[in-house]
Amino acid sequence: MIFGQYLTSVKAFVIVKVSNFNAQTIKNFIRKYMSSYNLFILIIALCGFILNGCASQITNKSTSAQPYQTPHTKLAPVPIKNIQTLSEQRKILRERKYEVRPFTEDTLYDLIIAELAGLRGKTAIFQEKYITQARLTHDPEIVARVARVALYYNNPSLLLEMAKLWMEVEPDRIEASSIYAKALLKYGRIDEAIPYIIFSLERDDTGPLLDLLVSARKIKRGELLGFYKKIEAQVPNNFVLKITKARILYEQGLSTEPLEIIDRLLLVTANKKFMDTAFELKAEILFMQGKEKEAYTATNQLSDPSLKRDLELEFAEEALEKSPENGHQKLTALLKQYPNDKNITYSLACAARLLGLQEESIKLFTRVIQAPANKWHYYHAHYELGVLYKKDNSVASSTHLTKFIEGANTGFIDGKENAYRLIDAISALKEVMATQGGVAKLRLILHDLRTKRPTFAPITYFIEAEMLREQKLLDEGYDLLSTALLEYPENQDFLYMRSTVSGLQKNILQSEKDLRSILAINPNHAEALNALGYSMTLNSDRYSEARELILRSLKLNPKSPEALDSLGWVCYRLGDHAEAIKHLTRALSSLLIPEPEIVAHLGEVLWITGQKKEARLVWGQILQNDPSNTIIQETLERLEVE
Repeated sequence: MIFGQYLTSVKAFVIVKVSNFNAQTIKNFIRKYMSSYNLFILIIALCGFILNGCASQITNKSTSAQPYQTPHTKLAPVPIKNIQTLSEQRKILRERKYEVRPFTEDTLYDLIIAELAGLRGKTAIFQEKYITQARLTHDPEIVARVARVALYYNNPSLLLEMAKLWMEVEPDRIEASSIYAKALLKYGRIDEAIPYIIFSLERDDTGPLLDLLVSARKIKRGELLGFYKKIEAQVPNNFVLKITKARILYEQGLSTEPLEIIDRLLLVTANKKFMDTAFELKAEILFMQGKEKEAYTATNQLSDPSLKRDLELEFAEEALEKSPENGHQKLTALLKQYPNDKNITYSLACAARLLGLQEESIKLFTRVIQAPANKWHYYHAHYELGVLYKKDNSVASSTHLTKFIEGANTGFIDGKENAYRLIDAISALKEVMATQGGVAKLRLILHDLRTKRPTFAPITYFIEAEMLREQKLLDEGYDLLSTALLEYPENQDFLYMRSTVSGLQKNILQSEKDLRSILAINPNHAEALNALGYSMTLNSDRYSEARELILRSLKLNPKSPEALDSLGWVCYRLGDHAEAIKHLTRALSSLLIPEPEIVAHLGEVLWITGQKKEARLVWGQILQNDPSNTIIQETLERLEVE
């Protein structure tokens, strides 16, 4: 009966709309649909793991949440004896009685609200409720949850507060000590973190020590070694501490002392995992010293075959950077040892491409894509093939590039790490598919990408709009950019492109409106200043105002040929022909390849001022290669040049 009522209540909750989701909605729901006993059942179902070890007393006392203010004291760890496993240790810790504040009735509601908020992606509500209850109750499990959340979201101030509170209520909890050490290290309070690092190392938790290793690059070597001496004094025989010290010394440019530390460790340890760690670092150091023979001897001491292979691949790739021929030879030899290794195959294919061995690289990349589509190199091999086929086989090129973009859809291609490659792939695909009449197909691919991976939406909107503009599909381009601006109303790139499309549609009012919107967001947007000034020059008689806008643009970007052209043209409209010729000549001479619009402008001013021979020579820069150029021909017709 109870569970039947519970299921009915859950069903009732499911129909609550996301748009109406807030703390009060859930509290009212709980009060309406559930008795206090059913509430207890729901708590067990949704929050049992949180309430494990929590105080169970429910009162109606009114308590206001205040930050925990216990003054910091030096850690005095409580040794845990005769405990064989971590689970046994946690069991004992749960049995201890901590002085926590009693739960109010609203505490339970807040915990349920927080969990349901988390399930619905409302992280702000989730964090707010948990933080409030952590400060109110000092319950170890609630405090622990907030500390972990703060670590996940990289919130140093909250992490420090909660980690400190956790240490106060559970001083011998290993994870509490570890997270507190991490919090202190984030603030650079290394001296304060050392006791907690020692406490963690004594209980085989190396996390804080490795965090110190990450911090090492920001600390002077002498100061860092001083910290290590303090730790070594307490845990003199800790292998991880010593090998970490060796790596720090190596990363700071030393080699002799790290090798001495490693050799001493190898004399006293029989642990295969520890020995592999030592031999791996030794091999790295020797290889970077140029002692390749000794480095490969060290790799042969590794008991883990996969570690040996990875290290040899790393050496081959290092060699490739210094000498493509040498790297290619090493990778070829390595592939003979491991013929089915796709990482090695991919690296060798890249080496062949680097050396211009196109047939070999295509063959090797094709071998890579025969593997299951669950590795990064599978999708990157498709990208490489798409680029290699681009000139000779547009159909194959578009197939491979599409496959690479699918990798972004599935999450195998990381958006941040591979953003430039993804943009390049989409741009290349746009170029290839445009020649195949595949605009509609590419639009579907881009729509699918931004639907499944919203982080890529700005990239896909921009490239799709650019393609539509190039294909002269102006109405579709305008509609797409308008849709994009509903999602990103202050995106200056979208506003600028829409102003360009509007200009091509002869919708001057909309074009200038978008440019002014950009300037309202960023008054120093040089391109928008120039575009607005040029538009006013062409479409109005507000030449003085236009000239001021263009001069502001030139002040921000003095060498811009576009702005120089605009300034020359507005001077022409103002009747200052000498200044017009000066600026237009500067604009044209700053370009390696003549721009038809600038050529047309300069030629027109020269023609109007009677310098007709010079005007014909200027126009000839375009006409000799493109006799039917529409911009030049329109100018010649308007001026009645024969």
